Parts: sequence; structure tokens; C-alpha cells
Amino acid sequence: MSLTTAEETLARARDALLKAMAESIAEIPQGLPSGMLYAAVMTVMNLDTYQGLIGILRDEGLITSDNHLLVITDKGRNWLQQS
Repeated sequence: MSLTTAEETLARARDALLKAMAESIAEIPQGLPSGMLYAAVMTVMNLDTYQGLIGILRDEGLITSDNHLLVITDKGRNWLQQS
């Protein structure tokens, strides 16, 4: 099945957001409080979108989230270096 131009554009935008969020999390090795990251992006996305993107990163094993502290994983660091 082929993606339409609009679907491709949305997929690229989603991937750019995921990468930017992972880069922000990776900048603080001891972990970034989720609320701080959401405060930085709340003007461009709602909470449901934010939680969905964090869920993708977590489910793919790119970050961990424990007590709302986001930490990049080795897999996440490798993904950032490759992209």
C-alpha cells in the first residue's frame, strides 16, 4: 500500500518530532522530567499528542520512563546517531 503525499508529510513530521524529543531527552544523561519537556512543547501540541509520542519512544525501547523521568537508552542513542 502506498502512502499519499499528505500521509508521507505527516509521517515525516511525526518522525522529526520523535527525533527532536529524543535529542532533548538525551541531552540530560541523568534524565529529563517529563513535565519539563511537555512545558517546552505545549504550545505546539496537546497533552494527548505528547503522551502518544512519548509512548512511541518508550514502546520502541528508545527511552525509559520511570516516575515521569525520561531517560534515553543505548538503543535510543544509536538511533539518534544513525538518523
